[in-house]
Amino acid sequence: MPKISVIIPIYNKGNRLKSSIESVLNQSYQDFELILINDGSTDNSDEIIEFYKNKFPNKISCFSQNNKGVSVTRNFGITVSKGDYISFLDADDSYQIDFLQETIAQVNENSSDVILTKHNKHYLSNGKLIKSNMKTNSRDILKDFILGKIDANTDSWLIKNTLLKDNKIYFKENITFGEDMLFFIEVLLYANKPSCVLKELTTYNIGVEDSLSTNSVDKIYEDIEWITLAVQFISKHCMDDTRKFILLDALESYRLPAAIVYRLHLNKENENYSEHKKELMKYIKKFRFNNGLRSIKLFKHIRLL
Repeated sequence: MPKISVIIPIYNKGNRLKSSIESVLNQSYQDFELILINDGSTDNSDEIIEFYKNKFPNKISCFSQNNKGVSVTRNFGITVSKGDYISFLDADDSYQIDFLQETIAQVNENSSDVILTKHNKHYLSNGKLIKSNMKTNSRDILKDFILGKIDANTDSWLIKNTLLKDNKIYFKENITFGEDMLFFIEVLLYANKPSCVLKELTTYNIGVEDSLSTNSVDKIYEDIEWITLAVQFISKHCMDDTRKFILLDALESYRLPAAIVYRLHLNKENENYSEHKKELMKYIKKFRFNNGLRSIKLFKHIRLL
């Protein structure tokens, strides 16, 4: 059995799929299986998948389905995975050559059941490359993740397979935004020995910086939805009352106000801006100074609304 299962969900990413697959195949650590799942692509993704399957039949497993969305696709990948550990890679992103080696080293050295790394954020429209600003400032990685001090994206995790399956942790299939945040919040709540590798070991490709289409007013209400679900999950499943209070405080009095204020500032030209602002003040008023300098900056932005 392979040590690691790498899961790539694919939907119309033919233009960047080759580089993503190659970034896995060229890893310095080679004890892995690569699971490619074609989620009903209508471009040339199926041809690329077939090429690599034929070239690496003992390394790659391929599956195809009608379009069901990325959450369903990742969850299917989890169910068919054989590795002791699981990692995800989006079909237009890539691993650095030592991603698997560096993360599995944490398993061997610290018996970690969850490992997360820094990443490079690459804007395809202008070539801008931003390194992760990830820092761990407390003993609770989940708290730092909620507060944005740890900004690992979906590609930057290695997770013990049994942690997911024993605790029935899967991506939420009934929401289309924030499902990754919810998933990793659940992962970190149940993790016994999470650890971080403070190196940029993956590259996350983005279309346009601060695009209004990806930061519309509608996204504010989607933020409210997933954060509300996270609050409900932690309230129910966190058995340590002190930790529960800290995590809920981080979600309700920093993470949610920050998400709302950021997107409101980007939508000041919206004709219904004033109405949205009035409606959302009940969430913004929950803001507290619980995140150091980030809270000070957020307070200044609140005053400028």
